[in-house]
Amino acid sequence: MLRSENCGMYSEKFIYYYFCLVLLIGGLGYTPWILHSYGIFPSYWFLVFMLIGGASPTFAALIASRLEFGKKGSEQLFSGFSRRGFPKLWFFIPILLPFATASCVILLWLGC
Repeated sequence: MLRSENCGMYSEKFIYYYFCLVLLIGGLGYTPWILHSYGIFPSYWFLVFMLIGGASPTFAALIASRLEFGKKGSEQLFSGFSRRGFPKLWFFIPILLPFATASCVILLWLGC
């Protein structure tokens, strides 16, 4: 099996952190929703947890970049957006689109 020593900007440890955190945060975020569907979690606070679960890839990327690169982690993560000629609108799409989608689904589910 061929293995490259430098396969890009992120190391294998970063990828490992990222996927573990996505599963952990997503699992913790969606568990109250599952419990609520069985009547075990009585409150409607599970909607807040659903938003956290929906944004788990974003949170995991921020945490993993902080673990891998230290205080400059978020700068390293979002450095591709600061290139010359890159439209600033595309900076907001990966951040706001998952949140907006999850919010619309919750509003549709509630019947608003």
